[in-house]
Amino acid sequence: MDIERLREICLALPHSTEDIKWGNHLTFCIAAKMFIIIGLDQFPHNASFKTSEEEFDKLKRLRVHSSTLFGEK
Repeated sequence: MDIERLREICLALPHSTEDIKWGNHLTFCIAAKMFIIIGLDQFPHNASFKTSEEEFDKLKRLRVHSSTLFGEK
C-alpha cells in the first residue's frame, strides 16, 4: 500500500485531520471521529477502515480485499 497516496485521498476529504496515535498508528479523523488507522510498524502496511455494518456485509459478499482497493498484486 502506498501510504502517501492514501494520505492524499484521506486529506482531500473535507475537515479531515491526521494524527499519530499509540506511538505508531497513522490515523485520520473527521469531526473527531476516526475513519482509518494505518499501522506504520509493519510491512506491508495494514489499514483498517471504519464502515457501517451494511457496508461491511456488502464488502464481505464481494470478497473485497485491500489489494482490490489499492491495485496491488
